[in-house]
Amino acid sequence: MKASEKIANERAKRLRKLRAMAGLTRKAMTEKYQIPPGTLQNWEMPRFGGLSERGAHQVIQALTLEGVYARFEWLMMGVGNGPMFAPGSARYIRSPKRPRSPEKLNQESAYFTSRSKKQRSYHLNDDSMSPQFSNGDVFIGVSRSAPRELMSLVNRLCIIQLDPEKTILRYVKSINPTRKTITLFTHYPNGNCKHSYTESTYIKIWQVIWARKAISAISKATN
Repeated sequence: MKASEKIANERAKRLRKLRAMAGLTRKAMTEKYQIPPGTLQNWEMPRFGGLSERGAHQVIQALTLEGVYARFEWLMMGVGNGPMFAPGSARYIRSPKRPRSPEKLNQESAYFTSRSKKQRSYHLNDDSMSPQFSNGDVFIGVSRSAPRELMSLVNRLCIIQLDPEKTILRYVKSINPTRKTITLFTHYPNGNCKHSYTESTYIKIWQVIWARKAISAISKATN
């Protein structure tokens, strides 16, 4: 087997893994994200060179909407961190993350936000999400605006801009895209804690796809 064929085969395996993580059949993925059936089949078989760089970006963008996040470098070459479920998604499985220094967190968040205008970072600066998240933790969110996208945010972790001066991190309990109102909660699903919001208006919402704990947060938890 030629080296190029081996690379294409490994790339196809990673693509099939991502699709399985998203819970999508090949037919469902082609219909939902307007990928020609023959094209996806060629990527996954692989045939005619397999997955292209342009195709990889298309796959990553589509699966992010399904709550599965993967880096371009991992999908194409198998390097770096593997795929993960977006925090707050139905398939998300929490696993311990190695804490990062503030400098490392700033570097990583800057890298992600520079790749897309739809992404933004958020640094948690209070104890409103304790004990799940702590002061100093960093999050990356992807902007959601279409009604169908917004309705899919229920029970997911999001960055929400309530007004020009106030942006917060919360789980979405319910949302009305027409009225632009939203009910939010922290780690208490009943929404009765002091940091919850009921029927608040919002300006913009970003679904969290990436989260990292700060070293300072880990130190406080263990002291």
